[in-house]
Amino acid sequence: MAMDFYVGPAVLTLDGETVGVTAFIDSSKNRGLYIWGGFLDTHREELRFAAVEADRVKLALPGREGSDIDVVYTSGAGIGFLGTGPSPLETSEHCEGS
Repeated sequence: MAMDFYVGPAVLTLDGETVGVTAFIDSSKNRGLYIWGGFLDTHREELRFAAVEADRVKLALPGREGSDIDVVYTSGAGIGFLGTGPSPLETSEHCEGS
């Protein structure tokens, strides 16, 4: 079943250090391009700073391998990001292997 939106637990990996977060992930296909991104709910200031400064940032959903993300912004409530690797969501594009 395709999943284009996810809200729930996830694991954020910052240069090898892991931490549990709540993820809000959305995906879409526009003009043949598939994009995904979202927001990580964390009020921990040190985690937001670490995410901005990390060389490698990955996000994993329960039972799945991590996907690379780029931190786009931080706010007092969390971290905004865009996916740079394959989506962790089971979308029709992901399931077809594109």
